[in-house]
Amino acid sequence: STFPSGGRYAGHWLGDNTATWEDLQSAVIGAQEFNMFVPYWALQKETLTQKSIKKTTSRYIGSDICGFNGETTEELCLRWQQMGAFHTFMRNHNAIGLPPQDPFMWRTVTNATIKANLFRYEYLPYLYSLHFEASMYGKTVIRPVFYEYPTDARTHNLGDEFLWGSSMLIAPGAQSVQAYLPKDDWFSVFDYKYGQRVWDGEQIFPAPYDSLIPADLSFLAKSPTSPQSTLGEMRSSRSPDIADGFLYWDDGESIVESFATHPYYHWTFNYKQSEFGASLTIKMEHEANDLKVPTLDTVEIFNYKYPINMEKQTFTLNGNEVSK
Repeated sequence: STFPSGGRYAGHWLGDNTATWEDLQSAVIGAQEFNMFVPYWALQKETLTQKSIKKTTSRYIGSDICGFNGETTEELCLRWQQMGAFHTFMRNHNAIGLPPQDPFMWRTVTNATIKANLFRYEYLPYLYSLHFEASMYGKTVIRPVFYEYPTDARTHNLGDEFLWGSSMLIAPGAQSVQAYLPKDDWFSVFDYKYGQRVWDGEQIFPAPYDSLIPADLSFLAKSPTSPQSTLGEMRSSRSPDIADGFLYWDDGESIVESFATHPYYHWTFNYKQSEFGASLTIKMEHEANDLKVPTLDTVEIFNYKYPINMEKQTFTLNGNEVSK
């Protein structure tokens, strides 16, 4: 249960579950429900405002990874660690007196957890930005697929996959993953398929113990001071030649009492491409004083479909030509 305004001040966990595959499946659904459901009392108001939505839903959500009650198994724990890395509240937890289920109890679970956690921390600035968006505008973080594809009836009953914001689709599974990808431009960010086009529709993906899972990415920005951290991510906006996104950045430690006084940066990104070239516009929406920000080191563009002649190509930054 969650009391009114709980989502404004605290996170939530999905309750004392059991070490079963059914409860792993329930955790996939439960995190989406806590992001989207608004209590009945709030719906009775004449106007359901962004402020009331922010207070009544909980985006900081997760499950007891590997199961709280009952004895888990090696593969169940491994798959739960992989999936749980995509929940904001990530905790392996079980009841007193049960066998230990820490990842290091099994070598396979240890290796899979390391890979899943590294992926999580690489994209943590994106997840952090999604929570800023949720705090400001009442949007979801862990998002049902039909939120972004409401006219696609196939997405309405998807209970085994979800989105991070609008840009990343996560499809957990065991042995193999049968996932449905709505019509869009999809690109993988897992292992050997990184950057490769993934076609929409029903797809079967292999799920070895140490693998990651498919996602839709249009733009990545890397920081040289933290080479494993993705600073920005953009959505294709249903067009292969246009993408937009945003980034929130603060010190990562201070408690936000009010965004009116809290020091933070907020940028928006807009990307366009055509046969004549491409442009990335970064606009500062909010600036902070005395707050260090990593520099933008590398930009990766997926699905740039126009030929590039490096001898004739020119690159400019703020209107000034830069060396290749």
